Amino acid sequence: MAELKQYKFLLSLVALLILAKFIIVPIYDWQEAKQTNINQLNKKLTKINSVISGQSSNSDLLAKLQTNTAVASKLFYVFSPEAQFKISQQKHIETMLEKYSIRVSNFGWQPVNKLEQLNALHYQAKLRFTGSTVNLIKAMTFLESQEPYHEISEFNYKIKRQSATNLGTMDARVTLSFYVKNTQAGV
Repeated sequence: MAELKQYKFLLSLVALLILAKFIIVPIYDWQEAKQTNINQLNKKLTKINSVISGQSSNSDLLAKLQTNTAVASKLFYVFSPEAQFKISQQKHIETMLEKYSIRVSNFGWQPVNKLEQLNALHYQAKLRFTGSTVNLIKAMTFLESQEPYHEISEFNYKIKRQSATNLGTMDARVTLSFYVKNTQAGV
């Protein structure tokens, strides 16, 4: 025991170091872990608050997107098999042109193009027809006003027998483009 009293200072130092190693350092590490966890939760909270505060702008953007989608959907035809689509469109256009007393001399379809980015098919029809200039203008105006939309991508014409009182007759070549939403898998 006398030897222990002789090394009282050193034993106190060893006891202090043991206390530091097994009690103070673990408490300090625990506090560090808790502080890191609190910092991460604060970051999450900040992100959540920014999302919540941006919710109204997101709602506005969603409304705009829905409006644009509704407008864009009017540009596309509903998917149907290629042959069926081509026959129905050809009949529709020829019938419409007949109502305006326009004679179709040639109606041909071009190969289908796939528009991968739009998930759509692009059909093109080349037409050649003849009729009075006034009727042809009326027919083309009616054709462009139809929904779903079909684009008149080329329009070449030649006017004959025009006079001061008559607009004459027109020979025209037109390329029409049709866009079909491709909803069939693997096409």
